[in-house]
Amino acid sequence: GCLELEEDPLSGAVREMREETGYDSEEIVFLGTVHPNPAMQAMRCHSFLAKNVVPKVSPQLDPGEDITVMTKALPEVLEMVRSGQITHALVVAAFGLFALQQTTNCSSRR
Repeated sequence: GCLELEEDPLSGAVREMREETGYDSEEIVFLGTVHPNPAMQAMRCHSFLAKNVVPKVSPQLDPGEDITVMTKALPEVLEMVRSGQITHALVVAAFGLFALQQTTNCSSRR
């Protein structure tokens, strides 16, 4: 989703997660930021990992949004990325940032 005017990336991520999935988390970790197409756009995409999520509210979708919330184990999702079932470049980038954080155990960059 997009940030509201004057909204910081973490607040926007929490709001979007609640609106689109109805889930909430008490621990959200910043994974990193990518520039999807810096030659054409100034847009940045911030990725976060929400740990121990729990359903709290009903999703509040915008008109025209069609979202199905599914729960999957991490190995299954990673296999979906590896096998090409998940191909959205920004989603794949987020999993790359996640993998880097897991393998290097270093602090996130901003």
